[in-house]
Amino acid sequence: MTETLDLFEKQGGPSAKTLLKAVGDSFTGTVQGPAVKLQTKDFDTEEPAFWPAKGNQEPQPKMAHVVNLDINGETYSLWCPIPSDLNSKFLAAVKEAGVRNVAEGGTLTVKFIGEEPRQGGKKGYKKKLHEVTYSPPALDEDVPFDV
Repeated sequence: MTETLDLFEKQGGPSAKTLLKAVGDSFTGTVQGPAVKLQTKDFDTEEPAFWPAKGNQEPQPKMAHVVNLDINGETYSLWCPIPSDLNSKFLAAVKEAGVRNVAEGGTLTVKFIGEEPRQGGKKGYKKKLHEVTYSPPALDEDVPFDV
């Protein structure tokens, strides 16, 4: 079963995406713990958010990868909605770093690089495009590693 998100209880602070107002804006933060996959909430009703049901299927929960970051001494939460460009780039950065998840002490950088119209001439917000890099924390070679 998926973990339901209590928006104000689970997130570590304001959304880090508020730091990405204009194309070219970026932030770098220190990861405070592993990313978790949580169900988001509908901001109007504060109820768990779901995708509309298709055919005879049940509605599916809207999910996001969430990671808490220390950015200049303040805690922010980075929400990567699934699916989204930000989530795809986040997962690619983690994979490129050779790890399966972000870890406490790692460094995550996100840059807002542009926008593109929605596919098929759909109305609404433009798709935001990002660059994401992740560097895992350095291993302390003096600490023994037991398997």
